[in-house]
Amino acid sequence: MFTKNKNKIRTLPREFSKKKSGRLFDRILYWLCLLAFIGGVVYVLFFSPWVLISKINVSGTQDLSTEDVSRAIKNELNGKYFNLVEKSNYFLVKKERLEQVLVENFKKIEKVKIDKKFPDQINIFIEERKEVLVLCNNDQCFIVDEKGIAYSDIDLNNSAEISEYLLILKNENGREIKLGDFVFEADYAQYLLDIKYKLESDLGIKVEKEILTPQLISGDLRVKTLEGWMIYFDKNIPIGKELKMLDLILKDKLKEIKREDIEYIDLRTDNKIYYKLKNQIPAENKTENENSQSKEIKNKNKN
Repeated sequence: MFTKNKNKIRTLPREFSKKKSGRLFDRILYWLCLLAFIGGVVYVLFFSPWVLISKINVSGTQDLSTEDVSRAIKNELNGKYFNLVEKSNYFLVKKERLEQVLVENFKKIEKVKIDKKFPDQINIFIEERKEVLVLCNNDQCFIVDEKGIAYSDIDLNNSAEISEYLLILKNENGREIKLGDFVFEADYAQYLLDIKYKLESDLGIKVEKEILTPQLISGDLRVKTLEGWMIYFDKNIPIGKELKMLDLILKDKLKEIKREDIEYIDLRTDNKIYYKLKNQIPAENKTENENSQSKEIKNKNKN
């Protein structure tokens, strides 16, 4: 009886050892599989070429080159983090950073939005500023958008930087302007555009693209025609009314006068037109109202 019990006691450790070995093997196999899975995930997420940005789509550009925009993005995504992970990795690309890069590199961009599309694509949506004119203060010149913001400096001596159709407003006594400054209201810019467009389209008077002002806040604007005479405008008087006054004086009092003999026509006083012929004293043309065809003309010096 004792012998049988002794034999049973000897066989228990062998069975236990087999079970323990099996559990150890299962654990090792489990951890190996887990590590292989984690390694595979890490490779796919950070080292696989499958998740590297290779497609850049740009939309919304008008004046900007899509190639230049794409090149700026590619330059930003070029290289590696810690010499290990590509910066162009889909999961590491930060949209906010790319948007900032584009705004800093392209002043003409007013708004930009970037979307990522898994696994290797980004879409760029751009809204460009609408440039309306160039504002110059002494030696400083800036491109101004339709909202009145000076968003980019410019060299007038470099004709490649400026469109031949862009107006130039020269402020003779202007304050210092910095990039990003708000320089005038949107309606001011529209008034300037209307001067050139309506003079040429409605009255057939061609003018230079440079407009002079002693000071922006004054509303005093001076345009030179291609015939060499000047027209003085006041922004506080509607442009339509000023042009009617101008048309009246040209077709009536000055209809027999050669245009090149005119020195200036001054429309800055409501319901009055001052003009000066070369080598003559200024004359005043006064109207009862803007639609009146009969006018009282008298010569006098303008103060």
